[in-house]
Amino acid sequence: MIDTQYALDHLRGVWRLALRREDWRRGLDISVDGFFKSLWAIALTLPFAFLAFAAAARAVRSSPEYADSDLVRAPLSVLFICAAE
Repeated sequence: MIDTQYALDHLRGVWRLALRREDWRRGLDISVDGFFKSLWAIALTLPFAFLAFAAAARAVRSSPEYADSDLVRAPLSVLFICAAE
């Protein structure tokens, strides 16, 4: 498991990379161990991704434009699995 400081350092590094700053490598762990630690990002972000997906599905269900759509009739768990593929 990664700690909060490790995750924050990587977020800063990614922002530096996005902003094209020269020091973007300073906060990133680019070792093999760092690669496997980065897979924890999936576990940390999955709950937030599910909440965002559930909110989007609720918005589609409340829209009269999509009343006859398969998106409205399908269970949320099926939609989430299909969207992950």
